[in-house]
This record gives sequence, structure tokens and C-alpha cells, in this order.
Amino acid sequence: MITYPFAFVTAAAIAISFRSPRRAILWTGLCGLAGWAGFDLALRAGAPDPAAVFAGALALGVVSELLARRLHLPAILFVIPGLLPLVPGIIAYRGMLLLSQSQLAEGAWQLARALLIAGILAAGLAIPPVMFRRWRS
Repeated sequence: MITYPFAFVTAAAIAISFRSPRRAILWTGLCGLAGWAGFDLALRAGAPDPAAVFAGALALGVVSELLARRLHLPAILFVIPGLLPLVPGIIAYRGMLLLSQSQLAEGAWQLARALLIAGILAAGLAIPPVMFRRWRS
């Protein structure tokens, strides 16, 4: 629970650095919070890491699509900053570090895990726009 405000602030700060419209910054922080909450709640429910990342990406995608339609702004304004708290950066870093220390098997495993999580993020973010398009027509 203590990480939720940090997810909000991280997403909002990234939106500011990307020069998002002022009226979208608060909502972008909310998207980051929604993505992190989906991830965290799935982990607390006992889901494995990849499933929790998928839940977080799905929550982020749904909230982003809803806000995009409500505020008449592109969903990408909310998705990219909200996505960054879920990116598996430390896993990729650890994999590269292990490779540089000649621990090839463990390093390759960590990098493959980071790639898997990145793919799951993409899949979770691809579903809500398709659902919303189908729902609208």
C-alpha cells in the first residue's frame, strides 16, 4: 500500500517530463496508480509475477481508454507514463549484471524473464482498445 503514492507520482512526473497537457497530468497519475494497484492486488491474491503484470497492464489499459474517451484525448497520453512503473527494469539490470560477472545461465534466465514480462505488458495493453472498439460498434 505504501507504494501506491509513488506509482501515482512517478506516472505524473513522467507525464510532466513528456509535456502532456496540464489537464491530463492528474489523470495520468491515476492511470499509473490503477496499473500498479492491479499488479499489487493480483500479487496479494497469490498470482505469479507474469499474471500480476498482465492484471496491472489490463487495469491500466481499461482506465486509460475510459479517460481518453471522457477527456477527448489520445489514450497514449495515459498509457505510456502509467506503464513505466510496471516495466521490469531491475530484472533486466540484474540479468546484464550477471552476464557481466560470467554467470551466463542465471543472467540469460533473468533477461528472458524481463523479455517475457515486457511481452505480457504489451499483450495486456493491447486488449482494452480492441474491447472498447468492439463495444462501441
